[in-house]
Amino acid sequence: MRSVPRVIDTTWVPCALRLAARLLGTSSLLAWLLVGPATRPASAAAAEQGHWDFQLTVDAPQTIGDLFRTRLITTLVGSHPGIVLPQQATTQYLFSASRPDGTEQQLAGLPERPATSSTNITGGSGGADVSFTPDQNGDWVFNVWQLDGAGNKKLVVQRQVHTDSARVSSSSSDARMQLVSAVSTEPAQPVVGQPASIVVQMTPEALAAGIHQAPVLLVDDDGGIHPLGTVSAGPAGNASLAWVPQQAATNGLLQVGDQDVPLVVLDAPSGLAPANDETPTGPAPSDNSGD
Repeated sequence: MRSVPRVIDTTWVPCALRLAARLLGTSSLLAWLLVGPATRPASAAAAEQGHWDFQLTVDAPQTIGDLFRTRLITTLVGSHPGIVLPQQATTQYLFSASRPDGTEQQLAGLPERPATSSTNITGGSGGADVSFTPDQNGDWVFNVWQLDGAGNKKLVVQRQVHTDSARVSSSSSDARMQLVSAVSTEPAQPVVGQPASIVVQMTPEALAAGIHQAPVLLVDDDGGIHPLGTVSAGPAGNASLAWVPQQAATNGLLQVGDQDVPLVVLDAPSGLAPANDETPTGPAPSDNSGD
């Protein structure tokens, strides 16, 4: 079959250009042709401020002694994702859980030192993953409060979750007191060579018994145990330990007192490898391998 060449009519182009020149002016037409009509002006990025969106999921314990597993995601929402802002946007928040008896348990951030999320691009996100063993059965209420520049709180997320799988202390003489009720890290996924914090909440029972300290151990992917130090809680039961991760982990574990919390440590980004002289906070693990 013989193909017929397609002829494109371009006689309309000069007419279109003359019309555009009349409407835009010669200088504006040249700028439009060189830059392109779809280019977003720099002033639009400067005017973009965005707002923070908070999403919270809570998985209840399935068996006695299991953990509440929470995931809080903070996202900077703008008119379009991927807009680079001229200045970094930051928000402060508090994440807490109210027990069935009404007492409060801080999960991320403290009134005197709120948790933060920062990004310089719309669509950027942060947040916290917190797991803890409930010490009461019933309805737990999880609250996320956003703080403004003056420190005023605004409730942005609330979830009510019921559990009948709490580890409740029995009256028998061999019952073991629960020391730690919550463990989290800041950031939620630490990075090798970058400063991080381990945040701990002691139980009211432990504080009433005069117990304010708990050892912190890191179990790596190979089962190796690395002592990181000891946390010392204040009157409210809050404690934190500074830490610089030295190796990545996909199935790590933080052991704080009587709590075991899954841990993921990310590899350092290219060009940000840890210095050779950086060591974890706390005593170094003992070496029993001999000479």
